Amino acid sequence: MGEFVLVGDVSGKVYRINEPYHLQGIVISFDHERGYGFISSGGINYFLHSSEVVPTWVPLPGNKVDFYVAETKEGQRACFVKPVD
Repeated sequence: MGEFVLVGDVSGKVYRINEPYHLQGIVISFDHERGYGFISSGGINYFLHSSEVVPTWVPLPGNKVDFYVAETKEGQRACFVKPVD
């Protein structure tokens, strides 16, 4: 993996990898009212926030997705999430 770089506002402290790694996984849960859920890939669950989903697409449990991984102070998080056709 590459270096970590702080992006976004300081309060969120989202760290992205200069050379992010790309994964595919399955949406295992998503609460539309709360705006978050989880993606499973390779035995690891990644936090999914609605702000990281491509516009006009709504994740549903069982959807196969492409995504990148970011590091935050809380752990790894799915970024740039889009459905696999």
